[in-house]
Amino acid sequence: MPADIPVDYPGWYDDCFELLMTLEGIESFDHAGRTMYGITQGFLDRKRNWKHYTVAEIDRPLAREIYFIEFWTLRNIDQINSKATAWKVFDMMVNSGESVGAKYIQRLVNANPDGLIGPKTIAAINKYIARFGGIQLAERMAQEQAARYRYLVVMDAVNGYPKNLARFLDGWLRRAFTMVK
Repeated sequence: MPADIPVDYPGWYDDCFELLMTLEGIESFDHAGRTMYGITQGFLDRKRNWKHYTVAEIDRPLAREIYFIEFWTLRNIDQINSKATAWKVFDMMVNSGESVGAKYIQRLVNANPDGLIGPKTIAAINKYIARFGGIQLAERMAQEQAARYRYLVVMDAVNGYPKNLARFLDGWLRRAFTMVK
């Protein structure tokens, strides 16, 4: 474990992480392979700081640190001025991938959908929140997330893919509409 990882997490991170853990579970096998707390071996292998770990070594404290570093701070979620919106961005980036989650929020706030949440995207998100509210933006993200899940299931069925994604739809939709308190 890197020595410079903070023990005290700022802001809304703890609430969002705890909610994420209720959705991810401990260990599972899905279309991405074996996961621990929602973290796949492929994810670890792509990240310089984590590639020396295996999925089997991931415990809850390490998962908490990985999500904090790789999503909460590196993706600038910590700069979003709404707990509800920060949660949905965090959840969507974890579940759908960093770039996909970023592009969804960028389109909703009329920012350039480049898949990276930088200063311009943060400014657009926070401007939207100031005007319409963070809960409204989180609810719009939930609708987009649900639409994406439905699209994946339809495309899986239409194209005859062997993944049978329909079996995940009920859980995915529950996830899309789960909001942080």
